Amino acid sequence: QDRSINLSRHLQNRKAVDQLLGPVIDDIVISPATIMRLSESDINDAWLKDLDEVERKIDLLNVGRYRKVAAVNEVHPYLEKLQIKIIERTRNFIVDLIKAIRFPDANLSSLQQLSFLRCTRPFSFLKRHNEQLATELGQAYVNTLRWYYTSHFERFSKILSKLQYRLLDRSEVLAKDTRVSRGGLFAAAAALTKPLISEEPFQLGDRIKILTSQESNIINSHMAEDTKRYFHLETIFNSFNYVLIDNASAEYLFLVEFFGYSNDRTSSIFQEIFQPSFNIGMVNILLYPQTHVKNLISTFISENTDVHGLLLCIRLTQAYAFELQRRRIPVLENYINAILIHLWPRFQRAMDTHGESLRKNGATMKPFQNNESDTVPHPLTQQFAQFLQGILSLETIDAENEPINSRSGFLPRTKLMF
Repeated sequence: QDRSINLSRHLQNRKAVDQLLGPVIDDIVISPATIMRLSESDINDAWLKDLDEVERKIDLLNVGRYRKVAAVNEVHPYLEKLQIKIIERTRNFIVDLIKAIRFPDANLSSLQQLSFLRCTRPFSFLKRHNEQLATELGQAYVNTLRWYYTSHFERFSKILSKLQYRLLDRSEVLAKDTRVSRGGLFAAAAALTKPLISEEPFQLGDRIKILTSQESNIINSHMAEDTKRYFHLETIFNSFNYVLIDNASAEYLFLVEFFGYSNDRTSSIFQEIFQPSFNIGMVNILLYPQTHVKNLISTFISENTDVHGLLLCIRLTQAYAFELQRRRIPVLENYINAILIHLWPRFQRAMDTHGESLRKNGATMKPFQNNESDTVPHPLTQQFAQFLQGILSLETIDAENEPINSRSGFLPRTKLMF
């Protein structure tokens, strides 16, 4: 009977010990299969699940109440070896992905979405347990992406710089050349035998459609090879900046998701990647005299009198800003503001050039003779009507607060001889 009592007591004690140690053992034991997969298997969903399990166990072992358990001290060396192996595999995986970006046929978007983002949790593990290595890998990514975007946008800018431009200069201003088609805005129906075409220098026409079809108006390599085709200022401007802003937005969202850094640090990384590309896209070559894309930017630094084109570029930039606000992308604000800061003075200068031409030539222009038809407006009237209609079509609700409002003030005060 005493023996039975002792056995019963031992059984109860063992159950009590099992009840106490069972959860501890479950928390510190890692199965051989898990260790094997983490050490040798491909980094896939199963691998990531095992990583989560190991990281949870590491966190539990660092809790103070487990430090007094002798078995934990025995497990630590093996756990550290497994941790080093995970870090090594994560490093190799990320290095291979970074190298893949430099392949000639690399698809960056696919690499980021299908491969890099799969490595988000391993990279987070790396940041926790080897911050220096994580920083070095992050810098390697930044250097590679800076090269990637800079080389691509340099190549794109060269393509655009070889296009045939439809530019206006000081020889095409109001009252300078009144050889305008007698059809058009004010002509009688019977006189509409020669409608104004899109190449009329003072007619906005279909150019305004670019504001609602930005993506479809991007110039591709096949279009660039068409030597017989001419492109307006805003088409070239939109082709470069739409692609730049779209890529920059996608990259910023990726940086936020992958690196998981603070907003300030993410913004700093983003600027380090894209600043060379922004330099290419800047509209004032005086700020970046070393840039080699002078042909592209010369559109803006020449004596350009294409008021409609400049105003379309401004409206496109404002549309970019609204879209970036919708996407909650704050890091492009400086670039957008820099474009507007340089475009508005160009627009104002072009308006002044037209106004000066009107003052100089409009008052001395010969009116119609009595024997000429009074049903057809004077050519200068047609020019002025087309010019003003285009500007008014591009006004915004808040136009009173824009330079366009003050600059268009010269128009009603100009004395015209019709």
